Amino acid sequence: LDKMGNLLRVKNIPFLFVYLPEYGSKIKSPKYAAWYQNLTPLIIPPDYIFEDSSNWMDAGHFNDKGSGIFSEWMAEQLKVELCLDKIH
Repeated sequence: LDKMGNLLRVKNIPFLFVYLPEYGSKIKSPKYAAWYQNLTPLIIPPDYIFEDSSNWMDAGHFNDKGSGIFSEWMAEQLKVELCLDKIH
């Protein structure tokens, strides 16, 4: 990942990491969060998305409702992180 991150930076390509725990996980951030954050922003979605059982098809996959909620939230995060909200 270090090599990939360096290559993306050299080519001026923005990137970030997104942590997606499975349903019911008590782990709120990845094991190496500090390492990821040293490379680029680490995005951790809010608990309300993951804790609502009606958002899940199974322990590892959102259903249509959950994927819609997550996608809308993620789109807003991308706009902020990539400064797309500043472009008119």
